[in-house]
Amino acid sequence: EGGAVGASLVIEPKPKNDPEVKPGKAFELVILCDDLDARAAAAQGMGATIKFQGNFPGVGTKVAALEEPSTGYTVVLVDPADFQKEMPKAPPKPAKKKAEDEDK
Repeated sequence: EGGAVGASLVIEPKPKNDPEVKPGKAFELVILCDDLDARAAAAQGMGATIKFQGNFPGVGTKVAALEEPSTGYTVVLVDPADFQKEMPKAPPKPAKKKAEDEDK
């Protein structure tokens, strides 16, 4: 506790007519964090409301969606290992030519 931590920030714009875009709720902050349950409980202890906590339907990624009390903005805590599984796989690297093939 209290040591350096890694952090990632994902900014995902919402289309203009998206039904989730409402006054005061124009964005969602997604934070990748370990020990999601403890961090959600700590946020709740500071006044945040837990709107959803569990595996996101259809994807299975463990999340906790919190409503920040002073602004009403949504903050989503996401398990980094689950989030990594959602990322598209990189294309395979081309095979290196063997030295004997290069001599031909």
